[in-house]
Amino acid sequence: MLREYKSVVFWLIFVSLWIIGCYPCCSEENEDGIIVQGNTRKNDTNPNYNNGNINYDSANNINNGLFNQNKNISNDYNNSNNDKINNNNLNPQTNINHPTIFNEEIGFIAANINEEPMIGLGNIGATCYMNATLQCLSHTIKLSNYFLNEKYEKFIKSKKLSKGFLEVIKKLWIKSYNGNKSYYEPYNFKKLISDMNPLFKGIQANDSKDLINFILQELHIELNKAKSKQNFDFSNIDQTNENQMFINFLKEFENTQQSIISDIFYFIVETKTECLNCKQKYQMMGFNNPIYLYNFQLMYFLIFPLEEVRKYKVELYQSNFYDVTLEDCFIYNQKIDILQGDNEMWCKNCGQTAPCQYITIIYSSPVYLILILNRGKGNIYNIKLNFTEILDIGNYVTMKENNNLIYHLYAIVTHIGPSSMGGHFIAFCKSPIDNKWYKYNDAIVEYVGDFFNNIHNFGVPYILFYEKQNY
Repeated sequence: MLREYKSVVFWLIFVSLWIIGCYPCCSEENEDGIIVQGNTRKNDTNPNYNNGNINYDSANNINNGLFNQNKNISNDYNNSNNDKINNNNLNPQTNINHPTIFNEEIGFIAANINEEPMIGLGNIGATCYMNATLQCLSHTIKLSNYFLNEKYEKFIKSKKLSKGFLEVIKKLWIKSYNGNKSYYEPYNFKKLISDMNPLFKGIQANDSKDLINFILQELHIELNKAKSKQNFDFSNIDQTNENQMFINFLKEFENTQQSIISDIFYFIVETKTECLNCKQKYQMMGFNNPIYLYNFQLMYFLIFPLEEVRKYKVELYQSNFYDVTLEDCFIYNQKIDILQGDNEMWCKNCGQTAPCQYITIIYSSPVYLILILNRGKGNIYNIKLNFTEILDIGNYVTMKENNNLIYHLYAIVTHIGPSSMGGHFIAFCKSPIDNKWYKYNDAIVEYVGDFFNNIHNFGVPYILFYEKQNY
């Protein structure tokens, strides 16, 4: 009898630990509608998280959310005044050609690895969000090649997060470094990010989006080799001269941002603002930071709010839709928005608060394009995203850059789990060795046949990773 009792207790403990690691009972939705295990962060503020916007303190930054969140939008005005702000005026006599620190054509992986290692990452307590993120970043080959290149190793190891990230990349790509095991338990990396950012402390799960933001921003800060960190003073620049604003922003970019992260992930977004009262090209004053007529910012991912995209699509076509495409997302992203009511801003020319309109334009394109699909709160499965393995963003980028705006999908983070019971993150990555898709479900790695036609059977697509063609 005692033996049977001990057996029952053992299995109860085992099942409980498994649930804590994968589907905790205390799960809730976070602010983006993604289910996270353990304690949620609804009231936390993360100083490092800013929607993919670089922590860049120059005077021309705008801090009102580039991607159309929490704004009062007048759609009647928007639909009838699309010619108010022209998004094709800019024609600077310069190109984005800042110094790069990594331009070898053949990297470590291409030269030294003959087959996909297929090494998983063990779940060490609700860390599926971290495991999925690391697998996708490790399949960002120019990034992994940089970290595996011996000539940068001494520099990398002198940095805190970079050294920890290097350990993970080696474990995932060099089987002998991992003792020829089929998976690796990233305790060191989990402790490292927990020590560096309280957001990741404890065993509660987190959001892959937050971790991507933290890793990219912190790696850039550590690996930035720019000699000058002095930001450009825009206060004496003619703020109505779009070309001059861009050229000076580009100078600042070239002088202050030089890392592998800025080389392959950064792109430039322009925001144009106009007072609807005076219609003059004067500076609009925000309540925290000055907001100029023309603003240029560095970004390293885009966030598309799918529910808002769907609503906008319904309004445009006067028909109900329950699915959206990436084309719909880019169209939504470049629409004109109206700030009015409580969102009005102080206009220097009017001498009072006034409604204004603005439009966000993707000005340049990165080597690696990361798209985050914010599904909002509620049922995260109510919107189907139709996307393709090949993505052409030529219609949505101002600077054509030799017309090379074709991207190929190489990694996806998906999310599974009903909203009332918790969730789980899984990575799907395309091997650069054999061009096959593999499923990285924590420690388990499996080949996925006919992957693209069955992607929706593997969970809800949450983060898409695209690589520019022939770059």
